[in-house]
Amino acid sequence: MPKKRPAGDGMVRQKKRGQWEARIVVGHKDDGKPIYRYDEHMMTNIEYASEFYPFTAKQLPTAENCQVLDLGCGTGLELQEYYTLNPSAKVTGIDLSQ
Repeated sequence: MPKKRPAGDGMVRQKKRGQWEARIVVGHKDDGKPIYRYDEHMMTNIEYASEFYPFTAKQLPTAENCQVLDLGCGTGLELQEYYTLNPSAKVTGIDLSQ
């Protein structure tokens, strides 16, 4: 059985289509593989999330290859929208759990 990632363990990754995705472990399947659903929950259950994330992304720097420090980034969900606006940005995200 593969080593289980701890619940709450999150990451941001780029999909094959160039789209960015933030994920957080919310549980595990019987075979030990992680279940990711946090971002889907945020976008479908939090009122105004679909307006909030694009709004905040537009407040960030637009210069090519700019550097951004995101303190308290959580899963980095809002960065999906930002990378659409500025794909060359270099972002460092820091979040403390518990």
